[in-house]
Amino acid sequence: MDRSAGRRPGAAAARAGGAGAALWPAALASLAVAAAALVGLYWTAAASAVAVWYNSRAYNHGFLILPIVLYLIFERRRNLEGLAPAPWPWALLLLLPAGAGWLIAKLVGIVEGQQFMLFVSLQAILLAVLGRRIYHVLRFPFLYLFFLVPTGDFLVPYLQSFTAWFVVTGLRLSNVPVYSDGFLIAIPNSSFYVAEACAGLRFLIAMIALGFLFADVTFRSMPRKICFVALCVVVPVVANGVRAYGIVLIAYLANDQLAVDTDHILYGWLFFAIVMALLIYIGTRFRDGKAQRDVARFVEIVLGSVCLTVWRYACDHYRTCQAGEPRSDGAISQHL
Repeated sequence: MDRSAGRRPGAAAARAGGAGAALWPAALASLAVAAAALVGLYWTAAASAVAVWYNSRAYNHGFLILPIVLYLIFERRRNLEGLAPAPWPWALLLLLPAGAGWLIAKLVGIVEGQQFMLFVSLQAILLAVLGRRIYHVLRFPFLYLFFLVPTGDFLVPYLQSFTAWFVVTGLRLSNVPVYSDGFLIAIPNSSFYVAEACAGLRFLIAMIALGFLFADVTFRSMPRKICFVALCVVVPVVANGVRAYGIVLIAYLANDQLAVDTDHILYGWLFFAIVMALLIYIGTRFRDGKAQRDVARFVEIVLGSVCLTVWRYACDHYRTCQAGEPRSDGAISQHL
């Protein structure tokens, strides 16, 4: 009698675990149907986001966000052991403000607002179907989906202004004669224009996305995560200013062609790699936990960063080959 009684709690736990596991297929099927319905309802916003990922160099990394999210969920699978979906219908109330926000964004013509509300609605559905406990475990991968929204173009004029100011200030401190008029920078033997494509937006957005990912991997305390993400905002902007200043200085000391050739190399793989390596080095120096997984996950972040870079430049190269556009000779001014 005693042995039988001792087995009952274990048997009950096994049955409870089996019942919980049985809820997952229904929950995943519900999420699939709801996600498909959302994409259908917000089709214009979703299709425009994909078009921006493909056509804009600043947002090519959008194609990698979903695979990264799926990997992050897979990596947390052990934290889900023993948990079963516990629907929380109250979360569906978030669909009301999300729908209102989408309607306002549509009326005023803000596509990014419509896309943002699409993912707010998706978060509400995830929370409603999976429940608070599972959502809490997977909150970072779920929130990382917001990087699918291609937004940030409004920063371009500010980035152009900062880059132009940085270059002019650096040249004056270096005793190089310089004249500036807005985004146009002229030195005795050449002139340069801080173009929109060279303002540093694509590096800034990619580094912010990587910064959030690396902070989640490396840090446990929220203040350190915030500080590292802040670095991922400041460092790429300043680094782009240093790059532009170096190009103009090379043109002044040597010639335009050398500056252009240097820019094609530095603004490509090398520039991104240097900035990424610097930030990762700083992050690993100040990590504060999860030491048992640091090495493996550090390698994963580096490989993910390389994949992001390869994908972006592969898209650039493909579009360049398709367009067959001739290379500018910079007769009037070089782009920074």
